[in-house]
Amino acid sequence: MSSDYISKSALYEIYQDQLKNAPRGCFRGFQGALQILYDFSIIDVEPVVHCKDCKFWLDDGFGKMCCRRVGITRKADFYCANGKRKDDNNA
Repeated sequence: MSSDYISKSALYEIYQDQLKNAPRGCFRGFQGALQILYDFSIIDVEPVVHCKDCKFWLDDGFGKMCCRRVGITRKADFYCANGKRKDDNNA
């Protein structure tokens, strides 16, 4: 999971800790906020892989990329469902 996201259980634990240290009058507010957060649906997210960062790209020399996987020319900041981040072995 990206560092920009937090799991539902981690958020729940943070709020539980805050709730333990909250002044007596704040309990109901914290409890209500905790229930709202707990009831939220979790979304399935993955980082986008742009063509310029994809292991399937080939630079066409004119500012566009040609995808070796689907054979389409796109700009470097384009992305698709077939993108796979290049690692040190593919760079």
